[in-house]
Amino acid sequence: MPGHFTFFSEDIGHGIAHFSESEARHMIQVLRFAIGDTIACTDGKGCRYEAEISTVSKKGVGATITKTEAIERPQFTLVVGVLKSTDRMEWILEKTVELGVKRVVFIACDTSERSKIFLDKLMKTCVAALKQSHGSWLPELEYMTFKEALKLYGDGALIAHCSGNLPKSAKELRPDSTVFIGPEGDFSESEVRMAQERGLQEMHLGIRILRTETAAVAVCVAANLCG
Repeated sequence: MPGHFTFFSEDIGHGIAHFSESEARHMIQVLRFAIGDTIACTDGKGCRYEAEISTVSKKGVGATITKTEAIERPQFTLVVGVLKSTDRMEWILEKTVELGVKRVVFIACDTSERSKIFLDKLMKTCVAALKQSHGSWLPELEYMTFKEALKLYGDGALIAHCSGNLPKSAKELRPDSTVFIGPEGDFSESEVRMAQERGLQEMHLGIRILRTETAAVAVCVAANLCG
């Protein structure tokens, strides 16, 4: 076996995993796997598989499943403000998928500097991070307004922002917590008021002002490793 990698397939069923042309090219031409080799793969829906490569063609690769393992799903939900830089949003996804996250909701806020994002492109970053970290769960990926997120995900949630003396800290997070993180410029005063009225618990992340992406990773670590 040439090396230990996790491959991704959206087409696994009836004991066979089918890999797309691009995934197959990486598997066969770059990594030098061949018929008869054992590979690890996932569908991003909670299963990790061992499989034996059985067919190779220009259209893709087929592999026979030899072992299946169900992996417990992460429960942490991150609700984070849209950032001006796509690269920084991709970095958030890369790191939170590595750590384990159930859902990432990008939200348009009062201080957001952009109003349009491309979820398909961002999901490709999630797939790459899933493969790199040998994970088994792709996150749910959504985009909506701050008000919509409060309505859908506000129950029992926490909101981290930079104003005032906030009572809660990241030490109190649990693996199933939902945390709202603001974009560049933080949440506006009106957004904080709306969160307070909705019943969100306010929290701080220490004495330093963190970038959005730093705060996002910090709460994900705290929830998954300290909860």
